[in-house]
Formats: sequence, C-alpha cells, structure tokens
Amino acid sequence: MNQKTTRNNPVISNLELKELLVPGLILLALTLASGFLVNYFRASDPVSPGFTEITQIPELEKILALPQAILLDARDPVLYSLGHIPGAVNLPAEHLSTRLEPFLSELRSKNLDRPYDSLPIVTYCSETFCPLAKILASALIESGLKNVYLFSPGFDYWFEQNGEIEK
Repeated sequence: MNQKTTRNNPVISNLELKELLVPGLILLALTLASGFLVNYFRASDPVSPGFTEITQIPELEKILALPQAILLDARDPVLYSLGHIPGAVNLPAEHLSTRLEPFLSELRSKNLDRPYDSLPIVTYCSETFCPLAKILASALIESGLKNVYLFSPGFDYWFEQNGEIEK
C-alpha cells in the first residue's frame, strides 16, 4: 500500500502573502496614523505646572482685568505690527534666546505690587494649532513664573469675534 504523506508546507505562496500583507500594512498605517494624531492633539494640552489654558474671550478679559496683568503676543513682529490684541507686548517665541532674559530683567526692575514671578501673564499666537504661544508659555514657566496662561484660540479667534485690534 502506497501511503502518500501530506505535509504542511511552511512556504507561503505569493498570493497568500499578498492576502496577508496588504491588510497587515493597512492596519499598521492606521495604527501609526492614530498614534500621530493622539500625540498631535495631546501636544495642545498644558504640560507644565502653572500653565493654564484659556479658551474663551470672557476668561481672557477677566485675567487681563487683574492688576499688572501682561498680555504677550508670541507671533512674528510683522504679524504683530499688522494688528494685535490691545495692550499686547510682542515677545516672539522664535526670538526667545535673545529676548526672554531682557523681558524678565525688565519685569524684575519694575516697581510692582507683588513679586514679578506671580504676575498674571497670558500668551497667544495666531490660532489654535499655532505652537508659538505654548513655546513662550513653557519658557516663562521654566524661567520661574508661576501664573502663566495660554489663550489657545489666538488672535484669529479674537478678530473673528469682533475683538478690538491695535496696530
């Protein structure tokens, strides 16, 4: 009696490989994309102690009404000159290496009602996904300031809501 032995062939055919590989690659791409999106949106969360996000104009106005509150525009000087929220001081995030220390020195030298490191300071940028205000806010916190806020909707939202503009 001639017995035919059958073995499971460990070699996968090209067709079987394509059938397995394509869905696997799609799943991998979706996994990577979802991880990127989670990290991208997580980046908009405050990461430093004392960093508070403001999302509404009434919240911003309430903080700016506090004595000696400071509003910092983190955008490029050209954008600042085209229009900014009234009372804002331009401290571009892209120039922090040369401008942060002079700004802090000026704060220290002022005759203030409270320690300079507890002044309410609000940063803003152009719009929600602009990272410059967050960079500036984080640098201020790292410099020892304790009462830092981020107006996350930014200048564009202020403008769209008919906020007053200063040039």
